[in-house]
Amino acid sequence: MSLLAESVLSFASGLSGTFRDMLGVEFASDPTSVCESKFTPEKGMTVMIHFTGGIQGEFALALSEETAARLIGAWSEGMSGKDLRDLRGNFGGFLKEALNTAVGQAIPALEKQFDALTFLPPVVVYGELEYPDVPAGRVRIFGEAGDIDCFVVLNLVGIELGERLQAALQALGESVREATQAKRSVTSMLDAF
Repeated sequence: MSLLAESVLSFASGLSGTFRDMLGVEFASDPTSVCESKFTPEKGMTVMIHFTGGIQGEFALALSEETAARLIGAWSEGMSGKDLRDLRGNFGGFLKEALNTAVGQAIPALEKQFDALTFLPPVVVYGELEYPDVPAGRVRIFGEAGDIDCFVVLNLVGIELGERLQAALQALGESVREATQAKRSVTSMLDAF
């Protein structure tokens, strides 16, 4: 299993546990939905936490505002868009806290591979979100309140550049060692002559 798949499944499990502990609401992962693709949240609301350190990226969840209202028990049939907008502070605040808790549980697994990571406070984005073309692990969790897409977005460009730089430095070091050895050989020959 890839790093992204492992990370997103761990994150989704933590988020499901957080919902269970905080609300008594059960969510389960859909194992057929696990995939790696570009980060493209397709629902009306995205909640994200950015992390940085040896790598950088986001933990994110995407859901409809209706699902968010159902989660906190504030949904009723026939609610208008304005009614949902009026509830944004309530379900947005709850989702930020739930995401904070789930990320706190998921970060240690990434830190085992990439050293200490720090993360920023969560943000909520309503509407479409354009994001750079970086890889993301994705899994869908579902429950009575609706379904939620969980993402772990990793920007590995820094790692790839670091690995290339390290390889170049090692090659340069080897060249210097070879040149030093050749110089010693020439010096020994000249001294002997």
